[in-house]
Amino acid sequence: MPSDSVTSFLDQARASRLILPDQVDDLIRQPDVPQENLAAVCDLLRDRGVLTDYQADLIRAGRVDELTFAGYPVVGELGPCPGGTAYRALHPSLRTPVVLRRIRPEWVEASDNLSAYVQRAQAACPVVHLHLANLLDAGVYRDEPYATLEPFDAADLRALVADIGPMPTTLAASYARQAALALQATHARGLAHGGVRPEVIFVGPLTLLAIPRPDGSPRYRPLPTATVKLFELGLVPRSGSEPTPAADVAALAATLHYLLTGNMPTAGGPTLEAQRPDLPAELTELVREMTAADPAARPTAAAVADRLGRIAIPPGMMVPTPLATPDSGHTPGSDVPLGIVRGPGPSGLSSGTGTNVTAVEEPAAQESSGGWVAVPYQGDAAATPYTPMPYGDWLADAPSGFPDVLDGAPPPRRQPSEKRSRVLIWLAVGAGLQLLAILGWIYLVVIRGNSGGD
Repeated sequence: MPSDSVTSFLDQARASRLILPDQVDDLIRQPDVPQENLAAVCDLLRDRGVLTDYQADLIRAGRVDELTFAGYPVVGELGPCPGGTAYRALHPSLRTPVVLRRIRPEWVEASDNLSAYVQRAQAACPVVHLHLANLLDAGVYRDEPYATLEPFDAADLRALVADIGPMPTTLAASYARQAALALQATHARGLAHGGVRPEVIFVGPLTLLAIPRPDGSPRYRPLPTATVKLFELGLVPRSGSEPTPAADVAALAATLHYLLTGNMPTAGGPTLEAQRPDLPAELTELVREMTAADPAARPTAAAVADRLGRIAIPPGMMVPTPLATPDSGHTPGSDVPLGIVRGPGPSGLSSGTGTNVTAVEEPAAQESSGGWVAVPYQGDAAATPYTPMPYGDWLADAPSGFPDVLDGAPPPRRQPSEKRSRVLIWLAVGAGLQLLAILGWIYLVVIRGNSGGD
């Protein structure tokens, strides 16, 4: 006979779908389940994979009410997120992983209205795009706002640049282009982000570097398949004026400046050209246009994505593309492959389910022609301009031949004369085989036939 504490827990677990009803019934019938000791039941369920360590600890601490929030079973804590705390959770019926954010009401109400904030978050839910961290749900539960998002394991661009240094031109343009595509989908729905900055643009999957940061914490580098997700759409509190698409474009330009230099632009500070004299003129001109004093003179996010694509994808480079989806805000051929992975992984990344990472060795020294850069560029840009390293060196474990393509050199192509020679050879072989077949037929029908008649 289960004890009152065990019975109460199982009833609540069934009602909240923390444990599926059929699993609860099986637990009650099994003779080896210690039904008189709630702590022992927790240990058994954890060992069988029914509960996580986080859930078992909450039950032992008598905090059973925290096992679910707004109907979502909570399976673990991820850590701080803008305005609150992020948790690993499950969809109540589908049992698929989601990221649950519990947001402090005072964080919103300091500059915004809680009801209007939730309405804007709900309005952002239908905006779906490959490069957006899709918002799945938003509301208020027990006077506390919350939001659920798709899992995406990555690090934000500020953390990556701090670990690796300023990016090569094509890589920075590629990441900014993907963010621009997300903004294009957002603006097409009549919405604006209002908080674009390096901290809300995440890249993944990652690999763990062998040499940690000076404080001992791990450092990461993107894999060649890494892609961008723009976070916080619909979750940025408003203070003052309404955000606009033109403001998003200017904020993306500041983010691109940071990716290329390791520094955010400042009034009166060194120009982008001074800090990176190696940049193509079309890129620096685009950044100038994106930050024009007159918002009406700035290009749209769609135009920015198009122009960055010409820089990010060299001629001749083949880029696999997904099919368009309803309301995705993009067209086939406009996006690079997705790089989402799931599984246990490092802490300190985005609010996701974790990324499997492996350590890789770093170059022992920096080549004078542009090698490894361990820290963001600092100092007098005019005196010591940044020398970019090859694209493939910035990425982790780039496959053989990949860096050359990404550095801008198109893959080798056969010359027309070589192609014609190969075609002529195959035509000659085919003609020879056909001639042999005709001679064989003549031999069998004419010569052998006449011999048989004699």
